[in-house]
Amino acid sequence: DPRHPDAEHMRENQAFLESIRLSGDRKLRVSTIPLADPLELPHETVAPSLANFIIGNQVVVAPTYGQAGEDESLS
Repeated sequence: DPRHPDAEHMRENQAFLESIRLSGDRKLRVSTIPLADPLELPHETVAPSLANFIIGNQVVVAPTYGQAGEDESLS
């Protein structure tokens, strides 16, 4: 979402990662996921991440925030 407060920084990070060349002039494979909307807490606003997850035997544990785009991120 281009309206997200971190959208420009994320585009810059993506462009930087895509510019990296590995041995044999191979490119990094960069995957994108939607940004979660900021959460308004009583005394602060926090930026939740859909990129934090744990992979274990036969399970993947990932955060959800009840926001649009989570289904796509988890699939």
